[in-house]
Amino acid sequence: MGTAQIIQGMLSDTTVTAFSAGDALSEPTATDFSCFDSKWGPFKNRTFFALGEGDFTGRGADKVYSYFGDRTGPAGKGYFSFDRGNWHVVVLNTTTFELGAPELTNGSSAFNTWLVDDLQKTTKPCVMAISWERRFYTAGGGVLGKNFNMLTIAQELYAAGVDVLVSAKDHVYERFPQMDPLGKEDAPRGFRQFIVGTGGMTAWNSITPNPNPPAGSVTSNVEKQAGQTWGVLKLKLNDNSYEWEFVPVTGSTFTDKSSGPVACHS
Repeated sequence: MGTAQIIQGMLSDTTVTAFSAGDALSEPTATDFSCFDSKWGPFKNRTFFALGEGDFTGRGADKVYSYFGDRTGPAGKGYFSFDRGNWHVVVLNTTTFELGAPELTNGSSAFNTWLVDDLQKTTKPCVMAISWERRFYTAGGGVLGKNFNMLTIAQELYAAGVDVLVSAKDHVYERFPQMDPLGKEDAPRGFRQFIVGTGGMTAWNSITPNPNPPAGSVTSNVEKQAGQTWGVLKLKLNDNSYEWEFVPVTGSTFTDKSSGPVACHS
């Protein structure tokens, strides 16, 4: 409820658009979206949704698309794009539940063919991708993991010069530097990833704690990590740059804010 209140306050500005990076409702015992609708429903028509595995659990594709409608793009696909000012925003469907891992990893699949074509066609100088599945994550051993299902997608985003990738899945907030598809820092071309799984999961009502990375671990590439904090990521998309701020729920103090605009690649 706390994150919904933050979004509701932000949407008082009519220029603001909200998005969810998957698992809008992950309660496996719920058969519909009535719980989610009671909190986010009033501003659903100003929110775009990337789908997550948890959205399908106990419900299936028919109920997912009947509830979200055109807020997940063309019916039955869950991946789409739109423009906001100088920004091109690509919403990915990375749920293996619906598309299956081969659809994500095969560069010739319908999904990847669409993604490459969409990225090639845009004339916008700045590009952001939104995905439930994360490219990088902090594993239990304190090392930086890379998700195989996202390897092909990450290569396509990198080749197109995408600036920002926002993901969820893990119940943490993490900000990474600009990286190439294999996790090596690459400020000139790489995309910056934010993992924002802090929206308020109903099935497991907790934030996953991050281990302290051992000295010399590749997790030193993580620029910022959240503690036990619920909240949302606020992005300011300027004409040729972006800024970010993690906004915590009432009663929490953790935040993460850019020191100034970060230029887009183009």
